[in-house]
Amino acid sequence: MLDDQYIRPLLHAFGWQLGIVVLGALCLDFGQFRQASGIASVGFWVGAILILLRRPLSPTKADLTFIDMGLLLVVALGVPVAYIVWAMRGAF
Repeated sequence: MLDDQYIRPLLHAFGWQLGIVVLGALCLDFGQFRQASGIASVGFWVGAILILLRRPLSPTKADLTFIDMGLLLVVALGVPVAYIVWAMRGAF
């Protein structure tokens, strides 16, 4: 069971995830943004699940903030890093 304080941040995170998926579907870059944002999103959700498993009944302010707005930060940092790594490896 989860604390009620998690509900609003999780709903925000799911909303941001939906927006990122729609944005990725609309980008005409041969799926590169979609793939890079997908990789970053998986990393975020793994971290969020670890937080939920570690402190299901007593979330800290940092836990709630990460779950609420962390997806934007992870995607904003992860997508450019993915592009840089792919360019260094000669992927495009």
